[in-house]
Amino acid sequence: MPILISQVAFYVMLLVGGGLAYFSMAVLVSSWVEGEYTTPAVAFVVVLLTAIAFDAWLRPFNLGG
Repeated sequence: MPILISQVAFYVMLLVGGGLAYFSMAVLVSSWVEGEYTTPAVAFVVVLLTAIAFDAWLRPFNLGG
């Protein structure tokens, strides 16, 4: 089955958007928390908690596969 270019663009935008959300969360957390490895870990946890909170909204995108 061929893959539509619109599907490819949609998933690329999801990946870019997710990366930008994680990066912006890491920058925000880095202004609050000191530590080399603490900031990405806290940002990761915050992004996971946000994904859990918005699970019903994210479900139509079928991000799990």
